[in-house]
Amino acid sequence: MEGDKCQKCGTPASPGTKYCESCGALLAGAEPTPPLRPSEPQRERVAAVPPSANQASPYAGQTAGIPYQGIAVRFVAILIDVITLAIITGVITAPLNAPGSIRVTNVTGVPMVSVVLNPFAWFGGFVSALIYFPYFVLLQGAYGQTVGKMAVKIKVV
Repeated sequence: MEGDKCQKCGTPASPGTKYCESCGALLAGAEPTPPLRPSEPQRERVAAVPPSANQASPYAGQTAGIPYQGIAVRFVAILIDVITLAIITGVITAPLNAPGSIRVTNVTGVPMVSVVLNPFAWFGGFVSALIYFPYFVLLQGAYGQTVGKMAVKIKVV
């Protein structure tokens, strides 16, 4: 019965498997698979089966040696991005978002002030969306970072 369990973590092993599905350790009595070419460096083997919900993965939070960043750092990065984009879109769309005109009427002896809406105000929102979407998609797609992520030195991997 002990031969059917992983010596490292105690997970039951399927018949005929060489490596533990949970932790990736070589099972007792199994010979390791030799590398394909001697010139290539042997890569670390990772289990193909995801860990169960009650067991943490040994690789959780790390990808290619980069530590996982918490919510505070990500929040600061997004805050920097939003402020940067608000300034850019504010300058570009300011003429489109200005009120149309102010009308003062005096029919009954009491002046009434009304503001006529700008018919192009919707276009300012459309232009803002056209700036926001490519900002995030193109920068993260090309560099893995937006300006905010560059400022706090984090990257999407």
